[in-house]
Order: sequence, then C-alpha cells, then structure tokens
Amino acid sequence: MKVIKKVISALVGDYLELCTADRELLMAAAKVRERAQAPYSKYKVGVAVVSSDTKTIYLGCNVERCSYTQTTHAEQNAIDSMVADRGAGKLITVALVGGPETIVYKFPPKKTDESITEIEDVPVPCGHCLQIIWENCHNDPNVRLLALARNGEVVLTTIGDAFPMCFGPADLGIDYT
Repeated sequence: MKVIKKVISALVGDYLELCTADRELLMAAAKVRERAQAPYSKYKVGVAVVSSDTKTIYLGCNVERCSYTQTTHAEQNAIDSMVADRGAGKLITVALVGGPETIVYKFPPKKTDESITEIEDVPVPCGHCLQIIWENCHNDPNVRLLALARNGEVVLTTIGDAFPMCFGPADLGIDYT
C-alpha cells in the first residue's frame, strides 16, 4: 500500500483586506444569522451565496426543529433558495458566519489576541452542507468558501480544499450545465 496525501489550504487574514463584494457577503451572512431559529443547539448560522450567472446573492439561516432530522442548515437554505429562483445554478462564492447565539458579530470585526493556527480552528460547513455546496459547483473545485471566525479573522478556502474526497453529480454522469 502507499499513502496519498492532499494538503488543505486556507488563507487567513483581516476583514479589511477583502474586496468590497466579499465584505458585503459576510455582512449579509451575519445579518441573516440574526434570524436563525436555533432554540436547541443555540448555534446560529447565516450564509450568503452568489450564483455565477446573475451574481445574485441568496441568503439562508439554520432553522431547527425538535426532531433535528428535519432541521434546515443555513447553506442548504441559501442554495435551495437559489435553485428555487433560477434552477440548478452554479455557485461562485459561499460566505458563512456562525457560532453560539451569544456571539454578536459587528463590522468591521475586531480581531482578538488569539490567531488561527490550526486548520481545525477554521469555521467550515458541516459534511452535509459541503455535499450540498459541491452539488452546485458544477464540478469546479475552485468555488470559494469565505468565513468569519470567532476571533475576528476571515478565512478563505475552496470547496476542493474543504471537501477533498467529494462525490457528486459528475460521478453519476449528470451534467447540470
């Protein structure tokens, strides 16, 4: 047997280093996070996604239900709204702001003394949501994932880095394009 490795990369930086469009996406994700319905986990997530064809921003937040299995994840909510509006569109960016409901995100975010040093410190969508994002990437591993960490730093990675062993429509011979 041999070992095959993949390096996972993420850029970590300051909010003010982002372009205006990315800053607006994170602000939109933070604003919709305030509407999340999370009475059980007390963990609120807001997501803003951008489609490639119209550059329209679609928003979603988590909506929990006491059965948990019927809970709607924020990424799923935003992407499903995109599909409902325009069909099976391709994503170009997904912006995420999440954390315990006690955290209030202000803009521009203030960085704490703690810095992200480990990939495990990077806020990313859950596996369920990574699959949903991949389904709407049209086989493009370079779709951008942008997140605001609790320490005020911004993290930028790609779906290819966040979800390195993906299985999607192309594996079944499906072409959404």
